[in-house]
Amino acid sequence: MGISRANGALAMLQEVIRSERLVVAGLKMAELGNQSLRKDVLGVQIPAKALFTAMGIEHTSIDINGKDGALPIDLGLPIAQPELVESFDLVTNFGTIQEIARQHTAWQNVHRLAKVGGLFLHLVPQAGSWRGKFRIQFDEAFFPALAKCCSYELLKFERCESDADSKLFGAVLRKTVREFPAEAEFFSRVRIEGLAEK
Repeated sequence: MGISRANGALAMLQEVIRSERLVVAGLKMAELGNQSLRKDVLGVQIPAKALFTAMGIEHTSIDINGKDGALPIDLGLPIAQPELVESFDLVTNFGTIQEIARQHTAWQNVHRLAKVGGLFLHLVPQAGSWRGKFRIQFDEAFFPALAKCCSYELLKFERCESDADSKLFGAVLRKTVREFPAEAEFFSRVRIEGLAEK
């Protein structure tokens, strides 16, 4: 999906930095996927890592493809690198998690990356949108249910659009506990559209 002005990812990130009074220099950020800044941001498409590191952010991207300096980790498997667990102040998911078949593991990995008190920024495809591009999609009840299930503080939840056919949900949450629910509990409390099997 990438980071663009059109889809709201960049504005969401800027707003969180401002509203949470985050000190950008030295901020530890984990980015799901090796995201790129779309042309509507700087006039050319570049890896997002270039912008974030230029801002002084300690940026780590995680993508199975290993491109653009990303750690080649499959987010559908439990993260095995202890140095990544509870290491990040901010975890961003701008269009990656819906590509992962093992959703419980993926969401658990996101949870494990953040420190207690850390923030999650998510931008995910809205159910019924994107005309078959993403099999896994999320409805309006997903983020409130996720927050309740995982004891997150839901700081912001909004609808976003790239265009009339590309609708998204954006959410900002704060991690408050270390534990993450087991798979059976997770799927009894949150609904994800398009899962072949849990």
